[in-house]
Amino acid sequence: MLVLVLAGAASANTYLRPVRSPVTGPGPSASPVSLGPGVAAVAVSPSGTMFLASSSCLFGCARPDDRFGDVVWRSTDSGSTWTRLASPQDSYAGTLLAVSDTQLWLVDDVTISAASDGGHNWQSLSLGGDSTASAYAATTGGSVWLVQNGAVAMSQRGANVDLPQAQPPGRADSHGIAVFGEDSAAVLTGHSPATWFVTNDRGAHWAPMADPCHDTLYPGSPYSTMTAAPDGSRWVVCAGAPAAGQQGKQLVTSTDGGRTWQSRGPLEPAGYATRVVPISATVAWRSGPGGEIYRTTDAVHWTPVANTGARPGEVADMFAARDADTAVYLRDTGVYVTHDGGLHWTAHRFPSG
Repeated sequence: MLVLVLAGAASANTYLRPVRSPVTGPGPSASPVSLGPGVAAVAVSPSGTMFLASSSCLFGCARPDDRFGDVVWRSTDSGSTWTRLASPQDSYAGTLLAVSDTQLWLVDDVTISAASDGGHNWQSLSLGGDSTASAYAATTGGSVWLVQNGAVAMSQRGANVDLPQAQPPGRADSHGIAVFGEDSAAVLTGHSPATWFVTNDRGAHWAPMADPCHDTLYPGSPYSTMTAAPDGSRWVVCAGAPAAGQQGKQLVTSTDGGRTWQSRGPLEPAGYATRVVPISATVAWRSGPGGEIYRTTDAVHWTPVANTGARPGEVADMFAARDADTAVYLRDTGVYVTHDGGLHWTAHRFPSG
């Protein structure tokens, strides 16, 4: 097994990218700032600590070719105050993962950045290959699985990234990843039809799995998504192609490791909310690039609880949930947090400085 070691720890200075900056402070923000389209991501660790990746202009801030750099922040009081951490090098907010209060990952289509000290120092790498391919990341326990540039990789409780002994067929045309355990994951690859390939031995072997969407209107769709709850139940949104603010969607779930699937009925046709954050076999949150946020307690009926205001096509993860009650989302007016399942949201200013 080839091990790729993330290289390039942060240096000590106070500038944003391309120079890395382990900076702490300044504490609570003095005024809200606009993050702009597609340049923000949020994550919640198992302890409830919140992390936010925002973009700041490196210079100019007026020209079309101005560059933006990520700034990572931490809040231990549900978003009331924020501490500025280091700035990862050459990373643009895509998917932010908080495996723990110390182990953080920021993944975009070009760069993988990891910190094992709570975000004070970041190490970066790229898996190479096709930089136009989309990147995906998912975590369970202390493990992180990654799909980037047509390659599947993993990390177990550290900042080293392992390339498995084998890669799933069609990996250059990947559409998503689902993680079931430290040794088990599935990658959706290919078109006409797209196929889920699963491994149960950390990537040593991959095998096609039966299509969860076979009995829906969207068999073999590359737009489908799969996630697993802590209790092992699996949730799949079978989805058609998005167009003009509409996307056909049906939900199926499994409580026996994917051997059988139960239809939970169609989902709303409006919007692109195909990303499920399952808490159990019946409770879950759901969001998507159109901004909608939903919640269910029976896996059938979904209640709209908020909207991030994101525009279709924005790639950043502006929503994260810790459990059935606690969740956070971002929009250009601030950071919004709930502790009662979305019934009430508390607004906080964005960190700045």
